[in-house]
Amino acid sequence: MRLRVLHVIKSLGLGGAESLLVDGARVAHSLGMHHDVVSFLPWKDALIPALREAGADVTLIEARSSAGIVAATDKLVSLLRRRRPDVVHAHLPIAGVVARVACALTRTPCVYTEHNVLERYHPLTVALAQSTWPLQKAVIACSVEVARSIELRMRGGPTPVVVRNGIPGAHFAFDDAAARRCRRELGFDDDAFVVGTLSVHRTQKALDRWLDVAAAVRQRQPRARFVLVGDGPLRCALEAKSRSLGLDDVVVFAGLQPDPRPFLWAMDVFLSTSLFEGLPLALLEAMAASRAVVVTAVGGIAEVVVDGDNGSLLHAQDGAARAVAAVLALEDPAERARRGERARQTVIERFGTIGMQSQLASIYRSSV
Repeated sequence: MRLRVLHVIKSLGLGGAESLLVDGARVAHSLGMHHDVVSFLPWKDALIPALREAGADVTLIEARSSAGIVAATDKLVSLLRRRRPDVVHAHLPIAGVVARVACALTRTPCVYTEHNVLERYHPLTVALAQSTWPLQKAVIACSVEVARSIELRMRGGPTPVVVRNGIPGAHFAFDDAAARRCRRELGFDDDAFVVGTLSVHRTQKALDRWLDVAAAVRQRQPRARFVLVGDGPLRCALEAKSRSLGLDDVVVFAGLQPDPRPFLWAMDVFLSTSLFEGLPLALLEAMAASRAVVVTAVGGIAEVVVDGDNGSLLHAQDGAARAVAAVLALEDPAERARRGERARQTVIERFGTIGMQSQLASIYRSSV
């Protein structure tokens, strides 16, 4: 008999935690499970078709805000009483609060994954999570750094177990023809030195600093071109900054992309300047695409990237000059290829979907 897992998450837009649900649903049956999903925000629905194609039933309990999600706890209780899943797996703080209460009221085992360090959340959100923290069977952290953050800030409840994110590495294998097509669509020449990123445009990602690095790289390398894939609340401000830096002719804001692979393949270097992270899927995807990566050593990133081996690490105290030097060091095609191959090998060996989902299946079964 298959284990019935119901995932509870705030929304189903194009985010990292959300994408993991799609990958999990695709392999669930091979691991003796069936996955369904509950979400709350109706305007963030980009991944619903992929989840349904993977065999997951998706239920929307409509809410308009975090307060509205909390107020919808009774609706989740009713759904659990009707559906009677074997285990509920909640993701991200507000959905976690609602799921823990609903599970306690229906005597359904609840496990929770924290996808980021708790410092990134509003203190009220953390306090609300703490109030329900003991009402769960297992706590999963996507990295050692996230587990440490939980241990420092949460009291009661289970000790966090580290289950690192995993992706379908074969899906990102480099496609030269697709890379060339994407470059042409972006208006980049074949011999351009392309630096890019894939991220939500919000404060956490420090994309203002990313643009400062881009401007300095361009001064030293006229062939340099830049692409930012994604969207978010800071996009207009970032576009204005790009114009103020005189980068209009070399920076492309590509927006949200349902399939980011051609854009990753079009990059020579994947650059991330994040201030904090859990274990970002965009990094794993870039590495699986054999891209050379230059990233800040925040959250779980240093658990993946070894400086000088499968990527380059920047540190919080480093100025823009260190990032510029790390990017320009990858102008050498042979060094880029070496780093890219090591990066892909790392993901294939240590950060695959099956490995991650097998660990989760074990946690589910021990929680029932």
